[in-house]
Amino acid sequence: MNTPGSDANELAWFYTTSDDAIDIKGAGALRPSAGGDERAIVWFSTAQTWEPMAIRGNYLSPDLPVALRGNYLTADEQTFSSMEDLIARGAELFRLGIGESLLFPYPAIFEVAGISAEVRAAAEKSAALAGSDIRQWCGALDAIPFDQLAVQRWDVESKAWVDAPGLPGLK
Repeated sequence: MNTPGSDANELAWFYTTSDDAIDIKGAGALRPSAGGDERAIVWFSTAQTWEPMAIRGNYLSPDLPVALRGNYLTADEQTFSSMEDLIARGAELFRLGIGESLLFPYPAIFEVAGISAEVRAAAEKSAALAGSDIRQWCGALDAIPFDQLAVQRWDVESKAWVDAPGLPGLK
């Protein structure tokens, strides 16, 4: 693994599904999602099993601006977000990791991205509703080349994350 912080516990993770992981690999980089007035951010979490806010979910605060939601649907349109629900629906889960020390931690990521106190409060509310610990959030303002990311997939049988460099093991 070419990733700084080769121990998985030193990495922050971008949790995703196989479809998005394939798109990220095809693009050659993990790119920040579009922001409104704020700078776009690639969001990561130091949660080591799953980040509840990683996948579209029904826990978004109605106060959270669309720009911070990224491509989330409206709260009423959400039907799943938990790891268990995604697996039950047949999703293949991946996580892309990079050394936590290379990212802006919470709350600094909100400050460097120019996120207002109001939007930050809405994000904190959404995180709490989803069971996420916002103190585990961190992020980057620039694209991260795919080949600099650790890649792991969730192995349903062993119920563990396993190394998957280059995204092998896709159905």
